[in-house]
Amino acid sequence: MIRRKAAPRQWPMTHHASIRSQQRSIPPSATQTLLQYGEPMQAPGGAIKLRLQQETIRELREELGGESFRAIERKLHAYAIVSRSGWVITLAYPRKGRARR
Repeated sequence: MIRRKAAPRQWPMTHHASIRSQQRSIPPSATQTLLQYGEPMQAPGGAIKLRLQQETIRELREELGGESFRAIERKLHAYAIVSRSGWVITLAYPRKGRARR
């Protein structure tokens, strides 16, 4: 059973984050999943980096199943940078060839 974080909420997104999510084809459903289940890590400037662990992705596959999971599966490797005040600053994918921190 996947461990739930806080109840789903609306995360305000900066203009930059909205543009990046469109440019990188990260749909709102994948963004909400990432924000709700992502593991927090410290990011530069006091921000928080949220990304999904492989175990969490496996649990989501079992919980969502079928088409719901397939619709966002390829986007779940993205990460979000969130400010201390709770604004989503940007959404991106890890660079290829770089170790995950």
